[in-house]
Amino acid sequence: MLNSYTDTAEGSPQYEWLENTLEDIDRERTPWVLALYHCPLYNSFSDHQGEKQQIAMKESMEPLFAKYRVNVAFSGHVHAYERSLPVVEDEVDNVGPVYVTTGEGGNREGHASGYLDPTPPSWSAFRDLETFGHSTLEILNQTHASFTWKKNVAPGLFETADAVTLTNQFFA
Repeated sequence: MLNSYTDTAEGSPQYEWLENTLEDIDRERTPWVLALYHCPLYNSFSDHQGEKQQIAMKESMEPLFAKYRVNVAFSGHVHAYERSLPVVEDEVDNVGPVYVTTGEGGNREGHASGYLDPTPPSWSAFRDLETFGHSTLEILNQTHASFTWKKNVAPGLFETADAVTLTNQFFA
């Protein structure tokens, strides 16, 4: 768990903690590494673009995510759903994490207001700003996990809208 709203710059206590923690993980014992924080590093919605905490965290911590092969990075903040392909520095890259914005759980403010561009960026695998829903991640084994996003189609009724088998890039 990381805090988007505190200092994330290289040399900060949070940065040093993250680097030391990632460096010390024995991937044979802990094959899957997840990062969780509030403000998405990747977001193709018009909401919450260019926020200083997002820019700072992406600049400092995204290189650590790639270096140590973080598998999936979860965030919220944007009231919508988006899953990326593995990405590093805005380019699809198999060493990078899959970024998931899963802020569509429901709120009184409603959904995100729109997309930056109707055509998704190359790194965006699936996105939805009109439907509430929830996500599940099931670790299958050391090399594979199943990720699913289910949208609410009626009260208490859910339908799978996005599903993917993730491959652990650390072992690829």
